[in-house]
Amino acid sequence: MPISIISPTQGRDTLARMLDSAGPLADGDEWLVMVDTLDMTSDELMRIAGLCEPYRATAIPFAADAHDWGHSQLNKGLDLAEPGNYIVFNDDDDIFAPGA
Repeated sequence: MPISIISPTQGRDTLARMLDSAGPLADGDEWLVMVDTLDMTSDELMRIAGLCEPYRATAIPFAADAHDWGHSQLNKGLDLAEPGNYIVFNDDDDIFAPGA
C-alpha cells in the first residue's frame, strides 16, 4: 500500500538531513513538505523546493499561524494526501531510522 509522508518545515538547516535519511520513495508513495511561509522570502521557498526535488518530495507553501508548531501544516497535508495511503509524519529536524 502506498505511503504519504507529510513533513512540516520552517526551512531549517536540518531539512536536508531529514530528506536524505529517507532514501528513495517506492512507486506510488508521495512526500508532501508543508513549508511555513509566514516569515519566508520567495528565495527561501525556491531553495526549499530545490532541496525537495531530488527526493521526489513536493514543497507546498502554506502560511501557518504564528506559534502553530506545524499543527495546521500537518492537517493541511492530511487534506492533500492521496486517499487510501498510509500516513507518516516526520518533522524537518527528525531523521528516519536506517531501513525504515
